[in-house]
Amino acid sequence: MALAAGQIHQGFSAAAGDYDRDGYLDLHTCEWQYDLPAPPSPSHSRLFRNLGALAPGTFEDTTAAAGVALWNVFPVGDHAFSSALSDLNADGWPDLVVASDFLTSRVFGNLGDGTFVDRTEHASFGTDENGMGLAIGDYDGDGLLDVFVTAIAWPGTPAGIGGNRLYRNQGNGTFADETDSAGVRNGRWGWGATFLDFDNDGDLDLSMTNGIGFPERIYIQFKDVPMRLWENDGSGTMTEVAAERGLDDIGDGKGLLVLDYDLDGDLDVYVVNHVDGGRLYRNEIDQGHGYLRLKLIGRTSNRQGIGARVEVVREVGDAPLVQELRAGSNYLSQNEPVVHFGLGPGTEPLAEVRVIWPTPGERIVQIVRDVGRNQVLTIEEPAAD
Repeated sequence: MALAAGQIHQGFSAAAGDYDRDGYLDLHTCEWQYDLPAPPSPSHSRLFRNLGALAPGTFEDTTAAAGVALWNVFPVGDHAFSSALSDLNADGWPDLVVASDFLTSRVFGNLGDGTFVDRTEHASFGTDENGMGLAIGDYDGDGLLDVFVTAIAWPGTPAGIGGNRLYRNQGNGTFADETDSAGVRNGRWGWGATFLDFDNDGDLDLSMTNGIGFPERIYIQFKDVPMRLWENDGSGTMTEVAAERGLDDIGDGKGLLVLDYDLDGDLDVYVVNHVDGGRLYRNEIDQGHGYLRLKLIGRTSNRQGIGARVEVVREVGDAPLVQELRAGSNYLSQNEPVVHFGLGPGTEPLAEVRVIWPTPGERIVQIVRDVGRNQVLTIEEPAAD
């Protein structure tokens, strides 16, 4: 898109996913843009469809045609910080979630025909006042993907108004606000976030960065504020343990990602600070819990298996642990493309691992049984019938 004289564009996060399930990864980009007087200059929050074999390396702008335009939501601009393509209702089609400033966060449902519908109001989503970072994961273990959005918690703001939001997926197209019941509202000036099982106990914990470097005196209260790490007690209630666990960053935190950089079976944390650079935290928490790490290789699906849903059943009859392999959403950062499951105590092989591939046409469900713990397992998508 050509820029007119004087137009300034500020691009932020990007997310990849195969929203039309043709086997090629599409791209959604975000932009925070505030233009006065109205009308604003054209937004660069865009959905780009990968043309695949028809034109290798080429994308077409399908923002308007797909129904995911954001610049008509707020009268003076588009304020998207982070986005994710994630199958929230488990129907096989990635939905689009956008964390956006000034009460403009959105969730768009994928209709499976190349178009989306704005379900924000119906879903009781978007109550975060200053949405910035995104994390998606099944924090309460019910098999449904929940959404966490970072925002700004001003000191003295009444409970239930400012701050982060934790939207619990109710499985009927709506979300319940469990921010306060989970104890994750106050992250101060939030940015990147991610779910992670840092102690390998089988439930997802939650971490986020924060901070802002504005020079005005009013913002001094957001300086040198520690990042957050909330430990899940197994029921979905969280306790803040960042200092106790050694995550002591107080910089102007922006990006946040997890990876097992030292290949010891637990997740390490990397924080990206504005100006001050990055900090790598090695995980030294060893409670004797097992793990399973999965690398996916797509054949008919995209090569990395982005968009695959993975379910791990520890013992026959257990509810599965559920994760989804995604690209993007942590705000200017990306976790390693490996699906990591903490397994808790035990030594017996896992009953089964199920991979639901984002295959064009009918999805392939691949089942591997009697899987050993404490390994990195590569699973290749079988050929479609």
